[in-house]
Amino acid sequence: MLWKIIFNAIALMLVLEGLWPFINARAYKRFLLMMLTQSEKQLQIVGLVLMLIGLVITIIVHSFA
Repeated sequence: MLWKIIFNAIALMLVLEGLWPFINARAYKRFLLMMLTQSEKQLQIVGLVLMLIGLVITIIVHSFA
């Protein structure tokens, strides 16, 4: 049962990750080029913030379930 939830979460993540390049490929390319100019530290901070946001959303969803 748990593996189904994990695979569903991964599948949903891939769908959401694919929306932006599908809808607006030009803006996505500009974004990727901008990411190349960022330092590794800045990218790590962005990654940390995104993980924390995901964690907070998960906690909120589980508190209402």
